[in-house]
Amino acid sequence: MSVKRIHLYCLSVACALSVVLMPYKNLVASSSQEAFSVTGRLLTEDGAPIADATVSTQAGIQTATDADGRFSIQSPHPISGPLTFSYVNKLIGSENLPRDLPRQYDMGTVALRMGEHVLGEVEVYGVWNNKFAKKTSAHVAKMPLANLENPQTYTVIPRELLEEQVVNDFGAAMRNAPGVATGPRVDNGRHVFLLRGFQESSYMRNGLASPAYMDIDPVNLESIEVIKGPSGTLYGGSLVSFGGLVNRVTKKPLDHFTGSVSLLAGGFNLYRATADINMPLNNDSTLLARVNSAIHRQGSFQDYGYSKTFMLAPVISYRVSPRLKLVLEAEIYNREATALPGFIVSGDKSGISDATQLNPIYNRSFSTDQLNMTGGATAYHAQATYRLSDRWSSESNLSYAMNDYFRVGMRNYVLNDSLIRRTGGDVDYATEALNLQQNVQGRFSTGRLSHRVLLGLDYLQRNNRLYNNIARGTVDTVNYRTGNVPFIGRSQIVDIAQGIAKNPSNSANNTYAVYASDVVGIDEKFFVMLSLRYDYFDNTGSTKPTTGETTGQYSQGAWSPKIGLVYQALPEQISLFANFMNGFANVNGEDAEGNTFRPQQANQWEAGVKSAIVGNRVNMMLSYYDIEVSNILRTNLDNPDFRVQDGVQRSRGVEIELIANPAPGLNLIAGYGYNNSRYVKADAAIAGKRPADIPEQNANFWASYTLPFPNVRGLGFGLGGNYIGGTYYNDSNTITVPAAFILNGSVYLSKPKYRIALKGDNLTDRRYWASLNPMAPFQLTGTLQFYF
Repeated sequence: MSVKRIHLYCLSVACALSVVLMPYKNLVASSSQEAFSVTGRLLTEDGAPIADATVSTQAGIQTATDADGRFSIQSPHPISGPLTFSYVNKLIGSENLPRDLPRQYDMGTVALRMGEHVLGEVEVYGVWNNKFAKKTSAHVAKMPLANLENPQTYTVIPRELLEEQVVNDFGAAMRNAPGVATGPRVDNGRHVFLLRGFQESSYMRNGLASPAYMDIDPVNLESIEVIKGPSGTLYGGSLVSFGGLVNRVTKKPLDHFTGSVSLLAGGFNLYRATADINMPLNNDSTLLARVNSAIHRQGSFQDYGYSKTFMLAPVISYRVSPRLKLVLEAEIYNREATALPGFIVSGDKSGISDATQLNPIYNRSFSTDQLNMTGGATAYHAQATYRLSDRWSSESNLSYAMNDYFRVGMRNYVLNDSLIRRTGGDVDYATEALNLQQNVQGRFSTGRLSHRVLLGLDYLQRNNRLYNNIARGTVDTVNYRTGNVPFIGRSQIVDIAQGIAKNPSNSANNTYAVYASDVVGIDEKFFVMLSLRYDYFDNTGSTKPTTGETTGQYSQGAWSPKIGLVYQALPEQISLFANFMNGFANVNGEDAEGNTFRPQQANQWEAGVKSAIVGNRVNMMLSYYDIEVSNILRTNLDNPDFRVQDGVQRSRGVEIELIANPAPGLNLIAGYGYNNSRYVKADAAIAGKRPADIPEQNANFWASYTLPFPNVRGLGFGLGGNYIGGTYYNDSNTITVPAAFILNGSVYLSKPKYRIALKGDNLTDRRYWASLNPMAPFQLTGTLQFYF
């Protein structure tokens, strides 16, 4: 699609949105000209802000508190009656308003002891509640910044949505992010996600580096943040992609005793049990604990395949004083599963040009349950927050993550329309990452300008140990159109692996960084974000334990700027935004003249509009982005033994997100992404081509309705799905993977003490592929959850 067509497309989308918003025109206009407003700040009894609480008027107008606990409700009519405060669909308090309010009324601070109210188990049904619009984040800007004040786009997938969709898999959770597609899974079961034309994995946890080379169970997640665009300024270049990053936000302890347990069963021998226990450990609730755990067992829709996982995630918080708070977290995850074989095809030699040509072997793995991987991911996180004054605070973080796995498995090479060559081998791998981060946040003014500043130091150390290589030997060649495929046992692959020369190595690198960000308020409508990072990367090389030889040492420095503009056309309702963002990736090696390669650089220009209108019941985002990546390596045509660093990739697109509560009990989300990504300057085989696995279009939606009638209170239904556009299996674009539309649905009964749900995935039982990995057909899942 040409740039001109993209601009016309954006214009047509904007026109369509204006038509959608037409019914609200008078309401928005009147609220901007003569709005009545009530503002305030919601705190716990000990002074901690309550974020993401819902504030409701008697007339049904709602808003949510931000990360600092602040809220503002606006109405074209006088506001009367009590304000109610709810959290996770439970009433936590109310506050009467005085009679004859002025047009703008500030309630000041409202202090609540959440435990006393939440223990009442008062469920909120049949009211206006945009429960999926959880846009508050402490990680996107690493400072308290409302969505409408932030020039960067991001999506927050809340726990409430995951529970309603009966999600027990990280990949399924990510289907709720607009413009994001789920790519192929690698051998160890980890999903690859595709953001704005680039591959990304989930390597961040609570805003810190926490590499996980397998999918972590979502049982302890409060939300998932999908932060869009190159984000090198705040997150560096080691663990995030140029398209954005995925940040897992974990559950934190509450100040009262509460909990839940659940049992789940479904197709393909799926069995799962979870527990979430929260309790104070002392009388004044300054020492709190929470433990989440899950046991998961599942088979496969193919002839062989299984997974067994266990997750334990304890967290303790201790409020030492009104100023100092400590949080300690652990995440212990173990996995045993069959290694995912998948299919590898060379389009030029195999005669395969479309993934559907492999449909005859959709349900066959050509592997066995004896060929599996065992491993684990362990993470620890310590945080100390100290309030220096009413305007300044300090946050110190330490994160340590360790992964290890041992795999005995096979790869399937499709030779032609009837033959597969199976190869086997093993790999023993371990990695660890240590991240230290110090942030200082503050607010001050210079004349008429307001400033919200962030100053940070970041240190990341990574160590990798490869105990043996991943070379494979040939097992056999079989005719996949017949049923006579020999069984391969573990001992056969181990014998083959023993005949392959090992090549163990240890590698390490260190990253040192300093960054600063300033959000300047020109007035109440116009904000400017100015951010800058300097990153120094020191690769100490790769050492062979057998010889002690170290090679590949190098170091690189990189600057990463970020500039953002926000104009609130209607304060706290509609914002226009634009940004320039940068990302980088360190590159090893030298050119033919001995010059050290420079880091790859990704620069993004983005502009769009965000809104939270009609009492925050309609939350929308529309953006257009343009990313150009330079300093990509390609073959030196004059000296093919070397590489030159003048390659270019460009990715442009449109993203739309809608989160709405159009009627009491009715909630919906919808998203659309268009992406035009190309290798602009690259090796001849891929120049002008689209990167593998990147769909041009994708869309997602989910709508749920909880009946408000007293005799069926808590009964609800959900329906949603995903459209995944067609992709290419390879960068040379010789093998296509067709588009697919997947429909899902659920029915549930939610009561204060229990919840029953039935979920159907892939309701039409469609066969579809992610790269050349076959995806699961129809699956029915049921769950029973008890609250206490």
